Amino acid sequence: MTARILAQALAERFGQSVIVENKPGASTIIGAEAVMRSAPDGYTLFYAGSSTFTANPVLLPKLPTTQ
Repeated sequence: MTARILAQALAERFGQSVIVENKPGASTIIGAEAVMRSAPDGYTLFYAGSSTFTANPVLLPKLPTTQ
């Protein structure tokens, strides 16, 4: 819900559409990996809870990487 509120504010500020695409599952790894592999065009943002950056690296030793 927070991402949709932010998207609305960004759309108003930038004067263009902002699309929120939900990618649930695997403790946010599916969404994080989709963003990681997206083209570096400056238009893709990733919004997730803190577990993506704190708990996942500690609990899951084999996370996807760019390499």
